[in-house]
Amino acid sequence: MDIFLKLFEFSVKLLGVISWPLVTLIIFLILKEPLKSFINNIKKIGYGNAAIETKYDNKQKDDEEKSPIELLSKGESNKDITKAINLFSTETMELFASAVKKETLLDSFQTAEEKLEILYNYSQVIYLIMHFNKIYNSIFGSQLKLLQRLNSSFDENKETIKGFYDYAKSNFPKTYEEYSYDSYLVFLSSFNLILVEQDNTIKITTLGRDFLKYIIETGLSIEKVN
Repeated sequence: MDIFLKLFEFSVKLLGVISWPLVTLIIFLILKEPLKSFINNIKKIGYGNAAIETKYDNKQKDDEEKSPIELLSKGESNKDITKAINLFSTETMELFASAVKKETLLDSFQTAEEKLEILYNYSQVIYLIMHFNKIYNSIFGSQLKLLQRLNSSFDENKETIKGFYDYAKSNFPKTYEEYSYDSYLVFLSSFNLILVEQDNTIKITTLGRDFLKYIIETGLSIEKVN
């Protein structure tokens, strides 16, 4: 822990004197572990009305066939960080660096500590957006309505909310042909949106409430199919 703190303090001091590309690399190194998980979980990259869906198949591949970004997400060596950065042109990297600077007002902060804090906060917001987008892209409309029910009720269990599943299954039999009620709930619990107690009581989590808040604040629709 002491070594990490010393490295962190040293990196903070460097932020005040080095150029932006090197700042990017240092922050990348500082946040390497969170970024590995972040990259591995990204399903949608979007800004405004533009979006890119990233798809992964379930088949395992040999490391030789994987891109540097894939290797990085799997926790490979530091050399893959450089490879990942070098995948893209300097112009593209500068474009995104400029966007981050503009959105965070980075140049308005005087000290390196302030700049690092705002970049860290910015990364948290980006992570939240990506995570909630990933959930929203996969969740069924009936599950969203189920979350709304849990958000306004304190006495629900597996039986009292099963109607959401039954109704969706009756309207979309093909979709639910091999998708059980338990799997339906596991999806929600695996993303920590609900908590299923041993007595089958079901509650919405704090993350689940914030997910609903995110939908409202971003103008996404609750009226999804299925």
